[in-house]
Amino acid sequence: NLPLVAVGTPISHAHLVSTILNDDAKMGSNIAKALAGELTAGDQVLLLADNAEYKPTERREYNLRQDLDRMGVKIRGRFYSGDKREWAYRQTLQQLYLWPELDAVVAFSAQSTVGASQAAEYLNRDLTIIGTDIIPDLIECIRDGSVSATIVRNSFGMGFLGVEYAAGALNGESQTGYKTLSS
Repeated sequence: NLPLVAVGTPISHAHLVSTILNDDAKMGSNIAKALAGELTAGDQVLLLADNAEYKPTERREYNLRQDLDRMGVKIRGRFYSGDKREWAYRQTLQQLYLWPELDAVVAFSAQSTVGASQAAEYLNRDLTIIGTDIIPDLIECIRDGSVSATIVRNSFGMGFLGVEYAAGALNGESQTGYKTLSS
């Protein structure tokens, strides 16, 4: 009978007090903004998404596609790489061989971003690469210029609110509903 606070993933549970999520739709728009300074109409993007079952990907991708359509930029292909660096590396290599006209890669995880960067480096391709989240290897990719930008989720804020809401629930305070944090 303990109160439950969901952080990062919406769930259904009898004792759910509140849910704290990232604003994935805004994350998609922020990725498009990062690409706006790098691409022009007619350019093509490869998308490395999480996985088919991960629903926030849909919200992120929807806004990204809408914003890129307005810019005249086309997503040439979407592949699921999860948070797997090696899989993203292989997918990016394959797609760069098949579509040498690709101008950019968008990756929905930190590991995938690094994998895409390594593939572009291996082929000596100058690509715009935009990622999400942050890990030490991705920071190095940004420093060396192989990744243009990364959109970071507000994980600290989510954790902070999760603890705050859980403590409040244990003290009898009511804080039901959803809270969405911007990227």
